[in-house]
Amino acid sequence: MQNLCKGLVRSFSQLTINNSINNFSKLNQRNYVLVIDSIEIPQIVREAGHRPHRDQPTRARKRRVKREHQAKINRKRAQWQKNITDWRQVPPQHLAKFDPSKVKPKVDYIQKVDQFEDTPNGWKQRRHEKLLKLHAEEKQILNDIKQKRIQRHLERITLEHQRKEKFNQKMQARQSDSQQQTTTAAL
Repeated sequence: MQNLCKGLVRSFSQLTINNSINNFSKLNQRNYVLVIDSIEIPQIVREAGHRPHRDQPTRARKRRVKREHQAKINRKRAQWQKNITDWRQVPPQHLAKFDPSKVKPKVDYIQKVDQFEDTPNGWKQRRHEKLLKLHAEEKQILNDIKQKRIQRHLERITLEHQRKEKFNQKMQARQSDSQQQTTTAAL
């Protein structure tokens, strides 16, 4: 509507100028005053004037809107937040700063044990001996398994050999029987 009104006003202001050039013929002269009077422009439109378009969203405005939105969400969250009852399930930002002195044991048991030993760091030697013993046990178990596998393999080979020998003996017995039958039949 605004643009329409502006266009009309512009066109009428250009056309209603009565120059001496336009007076040479009655046909060229037009009475635009009647047309202008007949158009009614609402009072609201006149008062409003030209309303410029909204600026395009800039990076700063986008960031501000994002911040405001986040602040709104945080305010709502703060309203809904419950008191912390179980401190084991608390997120880390609610906990106190890490203090290694609290975590460190009050009694250093390794040094305490070494006080009663002749050799320093005896616990290390014992640990090493235990590891060696475990390795030796593992090696023994593996050797036993290998021996059993070899034994089974040899048993399979001997069984196969025995089966073949039995088969060969049966075949020889059949051949000898068939030869005897042929010789008796021939006589």
